[in-house]
Amino acid sequence: VKLSAENVMSWLKNAVSKVGEKAEAIKQSERFQKLQEKTSVVVASAAESVKRAREKIGRPANAIEFEAQLENRAKTTRTVPAIQEMHKTWAQSIVASNNKEGP
Repeated sequence: VKLSAENVMSWLKNAVSKVGEKAEAIKQSERFQKLQEKTSVVVASAAESVKRAREKIGRPANAIEFEAQLENRAKTTRTVPAIQEMHKTWAQSIVASNNKEGP
């Protein structure tokens, strides 16, 4: 059996078309829709749990928030022990950051 390039291309286009049709049928199925809804609920729930946990431990969501917290803390810190603690925390965060980056 000898296959020509046209026959191979025709077969390939037909196969891709069938796969596309099957994928669309799966997307339209009720089972897929329910699974998609459940996945969305689980992802939203996990995101909310992370947000609550982050708020509970006071960890900022991103670097900009963290910088704003540090600036605010620096502006409002007045006593020597509090300034010492602020600098200690700052130094520890630098060391932790350097350890994450590696050598």
